Amino acid sequence: MMGRMKEILAYAVVIMIAIFLRDNFIGEMWAGSGSALFANAMLGMVVFGLVAAVFFDFLMGYTGMAALQTAMTIAFVRIMAYDVYGFLNGDRDLMGSIVHAGFSLVVAYAAGTAYEKVAG
Repeated sequence: MMGRMKEILAYAVVIMIAIFLRDNFIGEMWAGSGSALFANAMLGMVVFGLVAAVFFDFLMGYTGMAALQTAMTIAFVRIMAYDVYGFLNGDRDLMGSIVHAGFSLVVAYAAGTAYEKVAG
């Protein structure tokens, strides 16, 4: 894992940028009502980005898939579990599900591509 630190950090940076964009420009559409574990939102974003990147790296090594394929698989599982299921049981509207799914696919593509580019 230490030999792939650049790739892990590249993936983490893309995830952090996505969280920043979601929190600052998309606004209330995805806002939750829970309390924050970290008092500083930036610290929470950094911790999540690093944890997500380490999990991604582990999953990539475990499955043997390429970075982009692993990232898109994670995105599709999240879309099915959250957006499709939420729409089907009435928790989410269609447009919100489509926008959220599209954003997830763009982020997955960017993160997987960043990992592959840094890996060489």
